[in-house]
Amino acid sequence: MARRTDRQVNELLTRDMLGPQGGNRGQLALAREALRDVLRNELTDRQRQIVLMRYYEEQRPIDIARQLGVAPSTVTRSLQRSRCRIYRCMRFYFDYRRMRMGEDD
Repeated sequence: MARRTDRQVNELLTRDMLGPQGGNRGQLALAREALRDVLRNELTDRQRQIVLMRYYEEQRPIDIARQLGVAPSTVTRSLQRSRCRIYRCMRFYFDYRRMRMGEDD
């Protein structure tokens, strides 16, 4: 499994899933909805908690680790696994959507 940084995941989501122009408002709304579904349904409770603390509350991994009483490496490993899971689920969602749109033609 290749390791991806936050920037790489963001670029891949934007380029590969929303198209070369970064998508339009409708596509971005669908992407946000899909991301919410992934966060709700595809991550463990702990992964979801760590992702929300990191990206929504903008906390540093070391601070998250202190609050949760775990090692910082546990937080970074959980973030890495979460990013990979989110990427795979989002990729599947958009590939499936493209396939369905092709059938409608």
